[in-house]
Parts: sequence; C-alpha cells; structure tokens
Amino acid sequence: MDDWDDLRFVLAVCRGGGLTGAARALGVNHSTVSRRIAALEDRLGARLFDRLPSGYRPTAAGEEALVAAEAMERSAADLNRTVAARDRRPSGALTVTAPLMIVMGPFAEILADFRKAYPEIEVRVRATTDLLNLHRREADVALRASDAPDESLFGLKLGEQRAALYASRAYLAARAAVMAEAPGEAEVDWIGRTGQDRPPPEVTARFPKARTSICLDDKLGAVAAMRAGLGLCRLPCFQGDRDPALRRLPGFPLSRYPDKWVLTHPDLARVERVRLFMRFAAEAVKRHRPLFMGERPQP
Repeated sequence: MDDWDDLRFVLAVCRGGGLTGAARALGVNHSTVSRRIAALEDRLGARLFDRLPSGYRPTAAGEEALVAAEAMERSAADLNRTVAARDRRPSGALTVTAPLMIVMGPFAEILADFRKAYPEIEVRVRATTDLLNLHRREADVALRASDAPDESLFGLKLGEQRAALYASRAYLAARAAVMAEAPGEAEVDWIGRTGQDRPPPEVTARFPKARTSICLDDKLGAVAAMRAGLGLCRLPCFQGDRDPALRRLPGFPLSRYPDKWVLTHPDLARVERVRLFMRFAAEAVKRHRPLFMGERPQP
C-alpha cells in the first residue's frame, strides 16, 4: 500500500455505503472517489468493491483493506491524542461540536465570553447534530444533551434541564377562548418530530381533537413551523423561553429534558485549552440554570 490516503477512500466508501456518502465525508466530489478507488484496485490487482444498485459492497479483498484502514486510522488517532495531551499551553485551536440549536441558545454567549477570557485560543465550532467521533479527533470537545453519554469519554455533567409545550403567540391568542372554555372541541394542531409524530398523551387528554399538522426531523424546523402558526410542539425551555414569538401552552407542567454534558476524549482531558473550556462551560451553565430549568418564562 503506497500511503494512508489510499485507505482513507476505502474506509469512507465502506462507512458511507457508496460513492455519495464517501464523497460527503471526505469533502470531495463523486468522481474523485470513483477514480481513486479504481486506481487503487488497478495497483493492487484486485477488485475491492462489488458495484451494486444499492451501493458499494466490499469484496473479500475489500474487507481485508478495511481492516488495514481501520488499524491505520486508530494508530493515527492515537498518535494525535498522545501528542496533543502534552500540550499545556492555553492557546491553539479548539474544535467544539454541538447541535445548532444549542449553539444558537445561551452557549453562543458562553463561547463569546470564553473567547474574551482566552483570546489566544482559537475556537472552531462545528454546529451539527451528527455525532462526531471524539476518538478520531473529529472534534476536541462535544456539547451534548444526553441521559447516557458515551462511557468511554471523559465528561462533566453541566446540569439538568426542562422542556415545555409552546406555540406562537398568535396561534394561542386565536384559540384562547375555546381552549379554555371548551377544550374538548378545540382543534389543536401538533407539530410532530421523528420518534414523536403523534400528539403526546397529556395533549390528547385535554384536547381530544388534537391532530398532527406536519412532521419534521429537525428542532429548528419545528420552531419555524411554530412561528408560522402550524401548531404546538415541545421544546427545551432554554430555547422556547428565549423566543419572543413563542409562548408556553398554559396549564401544562414542565417535563424533563436530557441532561447537559461537555465531553472529550480521556487523553485530551489534560490538554490545557480543553480543560479550561470544560471548566469555563461548567461555571457558565450554573449562572444560566434558571433558564435551563424553565424558571424564566416569557410574560
């Protein structure tokens, strides 16, 4: 094998199931992946993948190449972490990954305050819901809402948080009378999400005519739908209570939302800029606790 770069393409095709997924992961175009795989097969004198309508399936030779690629990836990641762990400077690049919803909330302010406190640390934010692999150094630190974070990672629990039912102010104002006086007749619209496409029991118990108006697979899409008056949805309080266009649905209690965590690889926990960020985030979240716990509702 000439170099690691060849095996990166094998690894990406196996993980992505084909050229499109590999191209997306590697940040190149479809034809580049196809060309690199074909060239590698020519050099090895073996077919690495069966080209099927459903995607690329590794052959026996492809499976062997995958094992070698994964071993080289682990070795490279181990070396990167070992070298990084010796870095005691409060400077350099720090890659933080978090869902866009979290970045758009109070964590944007926390990140801004951190930059003011440590201007020599260059913060790079990857706002995505994808679970970036901290073991492979796709990010240094992850901010996550989870009740079961990866036990192989080093983490600090930042605290609990709550959620509530929200709708646009205009939506609630137009239905206020019937929802209060004749809830059994109120035609309430529910904005569904993946895994919760039907109105929850507490909503249908009060509003039997509640129905799903639209389903989305993203919380930011649900927020846009609420603002447009398409119905109500459950949101974490740190998001719903900060949005002036939304208001909580009266008469419903707060519900539990997954805990907040800041996570890193154990080898990076000793890196000064990682340690500083995790400690800074923990202290900052404490100051924002009323917002996360739903103690600051919109009037």
